[in-house]
Parts: sequence; structure tokens; C-alpha cells
Amino acid sequence: MDRNGDPQYVPEPGTPGNGHMVEPPVPAHAPPQPVQVMGGNPAGEEQQEGGIQISAVLAAFRRRWFTAISLGLVLGAAAAATVWYVTPVTYTSYAELQFDLTPFYFGDRETGEANGDLRSFKGTMMRLATYPFVLVAALREPGVHQCPTIREQRDPEAWLEDAIEVSAVGEQFMRISLTGERPADLKTIVEAVTNAFVTQVVDQQLQDRRLKLTELKELLGREQTELDRQQSALRRLDKELAPNETQVDAMQQAKLDLRVELRKQLGAVRLQIIEQEIILQTIEGTQEEGVELAIPEAVVDSQLLEDPGFQKLYRSTRQKEVQLSTLRDRLKEGHALITKAEDDLAALEAQLEAYRETQLPQIRQQLQSRIADVPDSAGQIRQRIDLLRKMEDGYTEEINALKVEERHLAVSWVDRQILADTVDSLKEKVNRFSDTIYKREIELEKAGVPIVVRRPAEVPKKPDGGKREKMAGVAGFGVFGLLVAAIVWLEMAAKRINSVDELEAASNLQVMATIPLMPRWVSRGDDRTHHKAAYWHSVLTESIDAARTLLLRNSQLSGTRTVMIASATGGEGKSTLSCHLATSLARAGRSVLLVDCDIRRPSIHRVFDFENSPGICDVLRQEVPLEEAIKQGSPDGLSILPAGKVDQTVLRLLAQDELGNLFKELAAEYDFIIIDSAPVLPVTDSLLIAQHVDAVMFSVRRDVSRAAKVAAAVQRLSMLGVSILGAVAIGLEDGGSSNRYYGRYGYGYGYNYGYRGSYHRTPANIS
Repeated sequence: MDRNGDPQYVPEPGTPGNGHMVEPPVPAHAPPQPVQVMGGNPAGEEQQEGGIQISAVLAAFRRRWFTAISLGLVLGAAAAATVWYVTPVTYTSYAELQFDLTPFYFGDRETGEANGDLRSFKGTMMRLATYPFVLVAALREPGVHQCPTIREQRDPEAWLEDAIEVSAVGEQFMRISLTGERPADLKTIVEAVTNAFVTQVVDQQLQDRRLKLTELKELLGREQTELDRQQSALRRLDKELAPNETQVDAMQQAKLDLRVELRKQLGAVRLQIIEQEIILQTIEGTQEEGVELAIPEAVVDSQLLEDPGFQKLYRSTRQKEVQLSTLRDRLKEGHALITKAEDDLAALEAQLEAYRETQLPQIRQQLQSRIADVPDSAGQIRQRIDLLRKMEDGYTEEINALKVEERHLAVSWVDRQILADTVDSLKEKVNRFSDTIYKREIELEKAGVPIVVRRPAEVPKKPDGGKREKMAGVAGFGVFGLLVAAIVWLEMAAKRINSVDELEAASNLQVMATIPLMPRWVSRGDDRTHHKAAYWHSVLTESIDAARTLLLRNSQLSGTRTVMIASATGGEGKSTLSCHLATSLARAGRSVLLVDCDIRRPSIHRVFDFENSPGICDVLRQEVPLEEAIKQGSPDGLSILPAGKVDQTVLRLLAQDELGNLFKELAAEYDFIIIDSAPVLPVTDSLLIAQHVDAVMFSVRRDVSRAAKVAAAVQRLSMLGVSILGAVAIGLEDGGSSNRYYGRYGYGYGYNYGYRGSYHRTPANIS
């Protein structure tokens, strides 16, 4: 393709002028290049569907990068300039305030407590600075309502809440700022907000602290009153009880000793009752001989009470039982005191039972030996039993009365312990409240103003820097990026074929050969690039020969001799492929006729430097003989039939059988007929011509051919029953290493089909 965008034909070896193509000498060292021949889509290979592929995006950008970047830069610059001039010049006025809690803070500064309180206080103050009550007070300040900035607002309070900014500057400073277009108004408004904040918030904070101090004093008074009441109750209980715990234990011990003694006496009485009943049974003959006397457990326990060791364990056990019962009545189940008392009682009962088991046999033996001779009559014994039972009842009543007294004493002592704990808790509260009130009083006494205005608001003299630049930059880069993205997206939407896989997926065409993209300078004939040009000619020759080889094989198998070279639209390289394929067949020793049937936009005559007339159109109109229209080309064996002058008569004759008869006549004289046809989709000429050929070969060019249009062209030809050999891919890659062989080279040649515009009529140019 030349500088004007017209595709260029790279000549096969030959001689220039008079129907001969230029044949530059091929150096002996130029190696033959491998040819990539493609079949169909490999079995089992799946095409990637859905989503945006990075390769597609990069390919679209590669095709339209110059347009996208050029338009993006122009429109981006225009957008940036527009935003620059539209954005108003703004100013910022601010006031800075300092926090100082040192005069009225009573915390531990070494542990960092003061810093934590300062951060919390500053955060609270920054939030309160924009509260409605502060802003309302600021709007009431003298001169604020006269500011044009305020007067033009429909809701000044809402506007001020959105516009005012409060930020932290350092650890102890806070900044109140406002940005706008009127410097004087900004200073007045910021000053009003600062004054309102100091008045409304700071003064209110001091009043709140005084109120909290008053509440603390009231709470202290209530706690002190309750403490006095509990202390009075404790003193009254102390008067009823012994002065201390030791004397209470002594009182409990005395009552336990008395109860033990009474239980001894009760046991002795019960023993006597048992003895008398046994004697009575003996007298009356009811006691069996040889049978051991049954002695009640109560009698055994009464005898055990005479043992000092058992007495000590028994007293401890009974005392712990009373204490546990009292605790259960006063405290909740699971309390630590109840759990400890239960464990202690279980240990004492285990010791008591173990001691009883060791002494039981000896006591039984002593009791049985005391049963003596039979005394007086049965009547006297019964009288003695009745007397003993009355004594038993008396002892029992005395023991029960002692139990009640012991329980009352235990309950009173537990009540005293609970009451004493309550008094201690109240004392701790009163002391803590007193200490807090003392600190707060000192803080309020020494407190100054915790917030000081260190830098009052001033009228700003310099406009804000960077805002217009940032907005202009965002607008410029935004428009640039959007435009580039839009152009790339539109290019991607065109779905131009960029690889062999895409071609096979779109049309199911078999790829007969791939032709690499050729550098532009190959066709210039520059002596400085002679060796490189020869190299590229060899690459091109081998690539075309691959398609020729398949065509020759197909001709042997199916008799294909008349082949139409087609493309979906213009600019896909069909004329270039036609010329090279015909030349390659001629070099292979075949007689070839190259027919230019692109009668609306003929180009073959410019490639071989012939006149366009007479041509096939003139032959169809029977204006000239066929022999006069055919020109001889180079190499030997190549003949060219130009297009000629087209008119309505020729277009009408294409739909008749005249063209088919002409092809039959030519097929009798030539081994192969290569027909360069018009694009399939723009006009119907190719569909009419395809009905008279043996097969069709498609030319598909990278970055030009569109998948949908190639598929549509193939479908139209298939509906006519035309045999399609496959496609020759110009510049396409199949993703394999062999196609990447040409990947490093630049823009190639091709065909830029169109029905408007002009041609540079040089032998190297084709349409």
C-alpha cells in the first residue's frame, strides 16, 4: 500500500513493461521459506466465547491507534481548556483553634490517659462544630445575613452545613474553613461560625461539667444517708450480740455443752427405760433366750456423748449445720459461703461417723452387761418406766428449746456479717464519690477556656491553587480515555478477523495458505534494500506456491480448472492474490489465463501495464474477437484478459449463458482460468460469475475482513451450490510458532476495495 492508502502489488519475478512484471534477481543464499497450510478447525479445539479478550482489544487498538489518540488528544485538550475557563476562581478562608485540657485535667499523664482524653475531646468538638445549633447561631451573627454569598442561598443553614469544613491540623489544633468566590464573605462567615462554636459549645461544655458536679454531690448525699442508716442498724445489732466474734463463739459453745449434757441425761433415761422393758419382758416370759438384745441407736449415741472425742466432733458438726441452714436462708444457692460450709459439714460428718463405728461394739457390750438380775414385781417396773418416760419428755423439750436459741444466735450473727459488708461497700462508694467531687471542684476552680482561637479568620488574598488544574486534567484525561475506549469498542464491534482461528470459527473455511504481511519498501526497488527485497520475494513466492500446490492437487482429484478469486468486500487482497496465483501456476509450467471480471472497478491492466480495452466486456458484446482481447504476460504461459469497458449490456449478459459459454471456450485452450471477481456483498456480479466456475477461493486479509461479512459471503455462494476450495489468509496468525514467524514485520500489502476515489495509475498499484 502506498502513501495514499492504495494497495500495492508486489511483482513476481519477470521483466517490466509490455505485459512483463518486474523480476528482481534472487540471491542464491535466500532460503526457501516454510509455508503454513491450514486445514479446518482441529478436532476437539473449542473457540473462546463470551467476555472481552485482551488480544481482541489490543488488535482493535493497533488498527485504530492513530485515529483514537489523535481525536483523543484534540477533544481531551478542548475539554480541559473548557473546564479551565468554566471553573470559577475560588478562595479559602480559615480559622485555627487550639485545644488545651491541661488546666482542668486531673488524669495520669504518664500512662497516656491525658492524650486519650484529648483525642476524644477534640473528636467531639470537631463533630459539634457543624451541628445545626452552632450554624444557626453563626447565621445570627451581625453582618452575616448581609453577605451576598448567604443571600443567594435558598436554605442558608443547609448550604452552610455542606460547605463548612472542619479538619484536624496536628494533635492539638482544629481548622474551620470555607471555600467560595467572594473572599470578604468567606472571612465574615468563618469568623461567625468560630465565634458561635466557642460560645455555644465551649461554654456549654463548662456548664455541663458544673451540672455533673451538682449531680455527683446529690448522689453523694443519698449514699451518705444510706451509710448512716446502715451503720445505726449495725450498732443496734452489736448491742444485742456479744462485742466480738470470740464471745459469740463462747456463747454458742456454752449452749452446745448444755445440750450435750441434756442429751447425756436423755440417753441415760432412755437406757433405763430399755433396761426396765427388758426386765419386764423377762418377767412376763416374752424375751427369748440366746437372742441378742436390740439396743436403739439413740441409746448408743447417748453413751457416745460421754466420750470427750465424740463430744468435740459432735459440737462442731451441729454448729456447722446451724450455720449452713442460716446461710441458705439468706443467700442464693451456689454462693461461695454456702459451698464452703457444705464442704466443711461433709468433712465433719465423715469424721463423726468413722469415730462412731470404732466405738460402737464396745458400747453395745457395756449396755448388755448392765442388764442385771430381775428386780421387783412387774407393776413396780411399769411405774418406774412411766416415770422415766416423763423425764425423757422433759429432757427432749429442753433440748428443742436450746436448738431454737442456737439458731437465733446464728441468724443474728449472719445478719451482722451481711450488714457489716453493706456498710463497707457504702463507705467505699462514699469515698470514691468524695474523691471525684474533689477533683471536679479543683478542675472547675482552675479551668480556663479549653479551646483558644489561635489564628482568626482573614480575607484570603491568593486564589486556591491546583483545583482548576485538577479539574481540567480530569476532564482532559477523561475525555481522552473515553474517546479512545469508544473507538476501540467500535472497532471491536466490527469484528475484523485477526487470526486464523477467528476466520475458521466465523466461516468454517479451510485455510489453504497464509501469506505474511510484506514491508512497504519491498515494492520500491531501492538498491540499498535489494537483498532484503529478494528475501521477501522468496517468502511471498513460497507462500503463494502453497496455495498453488493445493489447487493443483484439487485439480487432479476433482478436475477443478476454472477458479474464481473472491472476497466479501473490497480491500481484502483478492486482486493481489489473483495475480500472484496465476503467475505461480505459470511458473509451474501451466498455461494460465487471468481474467479481470471486476468489471466495475478493474485493476489487473494497471498491474501488467496494459490498456483496459479491449477486454471481456467487449468480447461479451461481440465487438472484438477473443484473440484480440487476450494479452500475453510474463512469465511464459501467462495470459491476461482485461475487463474492458462496462455498460448495461454487459451487466445484462452476465445473467445469461454467454459468460458460461465463453469460459467453456477458454477452458479448452488453457490449463487454468483464474478469475478476479468483484466483491460478493456489494454487487451481484460475483454471484452471477460463480455459477459458471468450478470452484471459488476466498481472499481474507487481516484487519480488513470482517467475520460477519465473510460468513455472509460464504453463505450466499453456498446457497448457489458453488464449491468453495477454502481461503488464503493474508497476514493472519493462527497462534502457533509458525505464524509468529512473520509477526515481527510491519504493515503488509493488500487490496483496498472501493467505489469512490481515485487511483494512482502506476504499474505497482491495484485497487
